[in-house]
Amino acid sequence: MEGVLAHKARSTPAVRAFAKQNGLDINQVKGTGNEGRVTRDDIRRFLAGDAAEEQSVSASQVPVSQPSLTGVTNQDEVKKIVGIKKAMTKTMT
Repeated sequence: MEGVLAHKARSTPAVRAFAKQNGLDINQVKGTGNEGRVTRDDIRRFLAGDAAEEQSVSASQVPVSQPSLTGVTNQDEVKKIVGIKKAMTKTMT
């Protein structure tokens, strides 16, 4: 590698300690966690030399295909969800 790395890896203190215990500079590991955070699994893959580490995709980046709606007719109405029902729907989805 050349010179100084351009970014500082984001991670929790526990993950930084885990990397340090394994003699690893955490800035060399590509994070696959939330907002690019480095996780313990990222460090384990890096230490194992797994090539899949470069191609791994976090769950939040995987496109979700939704099944087609069944039982929907032209007589059905679309209503805006408001108030407690909106909050409950947001929490449950």
